[in-house]
Amino acid sequence: MQSLEALLDEYNRIHRNPVNRKLHSAGIPLVMLGILGLVALLPSVQVAGHYLDPLALWVLAMLFVFGRWSWPLALGLQLTLLLLLAGMTAVLTRAGAGQDIAAWLYAGAIVIGTVLHMVGHRLFEGVPAQFDQNPLFLLAGPLDLARSVAERLGWRSQG
Repeated sequence: MQSLEALLDEYNRIHRNPVNRKLHSAGIPLVMLGILGLVALLPSVQVAGHYLDPLALWVLAMLFVFGRWSWPLALGLQLTLLLLLAGMTAVLTRAGAGQDIAAWLYAGAIVIGTVLHMVGHRLFEGVPAQFDQNPLFLLAGPLDLARSVAERLGWRSQG
């Protein structure tokens, strides 16, 4: 498996334009929050007499996947997303929104985040997104953003 530094170096070679990076800084959390929100809306599944929560399974899977590169970044990323999801859930609950409205909002977040990525690549970077050539870029974006935020907060990331 590619090292975290090698993956992020490759990712950053095609994400040089500052406007594209800003669009990614908004788009990545939107996409990830949208996915997490939709997963959170899924009902628990009973397997062998035990209930499995899809959100808990998703978070554990993402911790494992991201943790293979950096446990501190994986934990920080997942905790941040869970806090955003908790805040979004509180807002939706307070507004009296049902699951159908929540699902549309989370799906909309994915669409808006994806559009921000595409606009950034097409208009500002001049190249299409590269995740079809390296699917790990779908993971590199959130890790790069998490590392950037950690560094701005004065935390050193460890790969």
